[in-house]
Amino acid sequence: MVGLTQRSSGTAAKQPASAPQLNDMPHLQHALDLDFSTVRIEREPGVWMVRTALVIPENELWLHQPPVKQRLQRALAYAQANAPKEMVDADGLLKDLEAGLSVQ
Repeated sequence: MVGLTQRSSGTAAKQPASAPQLNDMPHLQHALDLDFSTVRIEREPGVWMVRTALVIPENELWLHQPPVKQRLQRALAYAQANAPKEMVDADGLLKDLEAGLSVQ
């Protein structure tokens, strides 16, 4: 949590009183330099709280649903435990796929 008080500066006339400039508050700038983390700023009278936030895009939310997440974890575990096999006969596989045969 970062506590701040508002200071006036030469640029304050250009900005509303409720929007302090970051260059006037190096301690806030330091708090925001969280290696490009997404932050949420919550304001209370006389105090600003800067909190890091985890943001998941809406089109990726389904990946975090428990059934999907479990399947993905199982797939990753399988991939780590089973190295890919070198394909010996790629042309034969392609012919089988084109013919609609099941490949094992």
